[in-house]
Amino acid sequence: MKKKMLAALMVAVLAFSMLGATAFAQTDVDLGQQEGKLLITEPGSYVLQGKLTGCVYVDPGQGEVELILDGVDIDGRSGAGIVAVSGDELTVTLPEGSVNRVIDGGADVQCNAAIYSKVDTVFEGNGALYVTGNFQNGIRAEKVDLTFNGGSYAIKAQNFGIGAKTLTVNDGHFSIQAPTSIDPAANFMMNGGVLEEVAPVSDASAYHPGTNESSQS
Repeated sequence: MKKKMLAALMVAVLAFSMLGATAFAQTDVDLGQQEGKLLITEPGSYVLQGKLTGCVYVDPGQGEVELILDGVDIDGRSGAGIVAVSGDELTVTLPEGSVNRVIDGGADVQCNAAIYSKVDTVFEGNGALYVTGNFQNGIRAEKVDLTFNGGSYAIKAQNFGIGAKTLTVNDGHFSIQAPTSIDPAANFMMNGGVLEEVAPVSDASAYHPGTNESSQS
């Protein structure tokens, strides 16, 4: 009897330890209340809403960060819109029915994409994400792995639409308007989903994020 009770207690302690290691409390963030930069220095799950002129900068040192984009409009203006420079993994979740926009600007040669990450990155969910890389790239995972498990993406870029060391697409719909849709240096595996390549237009201003349409005057 004592052995059974001890075994049950050990299982309960193990389950609690596993839960504590993986479960995060969600933090709601109104981007409209931020001034130029949202700095994330702690692991956890962050629900982002609203409009930001600036950057979401992820730098927890260690641990996992989840960004839940629930109707965001992020304009990097002078650089990338979302940057992750440290941590064990970044997850970007697009909730069902959400429509999100991330755009970069300026000439940041280090973070050369609208969404730029130096940690393994995973995209989840069934929402929509419009990405405009005015400087170089749309989404780039620098020398790390990038995985898509769902979502709808309209990506416009001046160089590569998507780049990574290893790019794995398990699901999702991608409409990419760029000179090169996928960085040819990436180890690219497409296990599911749909990839549409749209011929780039000469005038970057002719692309309208949110409509996935282009026009020329």
